[in-house]
Amino acid sequence: MERMEVFADGEKVLCFHQGLLYEARCTEVKNAEVNGQMTKKYKIHYNKWSKNWDEWVTADRIRKYNDDNLAEKERLENSLKPKPAPASEKKGTPVPEKGQKRKGEDGTDGPGRKGKSGRDSQSPTGEAVEPPKVHLSTQLKHQLVDDYNFIVTENRLVPLPREPNVTDILKSFAAKAPASTKDWTESLRAVFCVALGSRLLYAFEREQYRETLRLTPVEKISDIYGAEHLLRLLCRLPDLFSETDTKVPQGGLVQQLLDHLDKRYKDLFVKEYDNASPAYIRTALHL
Repeated sequence: MERMEVFADGEKVLCFHQGLLYEARCTEVKNAEVNGQMTKKYKIHYNKWSKNWDEWVTADRIRKYNDDNLAEKERLENSLKPKPAPASEKKGTPVPEKGQKRKGEDGTDGPGRKGKSGRDSQSPTGEAVEPPKVHLSTQLKHQLVDDYNFIVTENRLVPLPREPNVTDILKSFAAKAPASTKDWTESLRAVFCVALGSRLLYAFEREQYRETLRLTPVEKISDIYGAEHLLRLLCRLPDLFSETDTKVPQGGLVQQLLDHLDKRYKDLFVKEYDNASPAYIRTALHL
């Protein structure tokens, strides 16, 4: 097993949160049982953020505050920036202003990040379009937080296959909407299948995704995953749609679908996350 670094109370550190590194400080250290083994846990406070973001983490989430890790922090942030368009496509494309940032991996705001993408995007016709603005209910916000904590902090997984799945949810939504909505939901389903593996998963879920792909082709992955991952997609759409050639964004429909998830919350979202097996944990965490 790889030796974990030890951090001191009061030490300035970098800490992973939703796939990115943030400047933070270790404010407390304790011994705790994690997955049947005693280990150290560290209470982390993210710089310039409310204590509401403070959390207890294990050493695998923390990095020493040094030049090498600061460079890794910058590399991770740059990896989320959109790639420049080919020269033949640049004409008429709005250019992001310097210093503008993107949202966290699941679409919620993370420490040190602004809540809006701060940039216009371009539609397939070349016209500048505004990212859809949506409102998340308190219930859905809590779902995102619980989803993160179960998977990243507690090493649990959404049980698969989900029922109802993403395909089922979109069909039931389209059935109660105007006929034209069917094309939109099918485009959204296609985007979900493409984006899931690269943009919507936490690192701990990737092994589960790889195992799922052995039996299910990518284009059918919406038959396996459910509302938990669909919600992540809807939160990411303001960033994702500008990187695709689909016409998925339609703020009104996105909001209506979010409202649909909220109203049918008890029927659509899983009630209990699975405990990952020791073998899965070793593989997923590269132990």
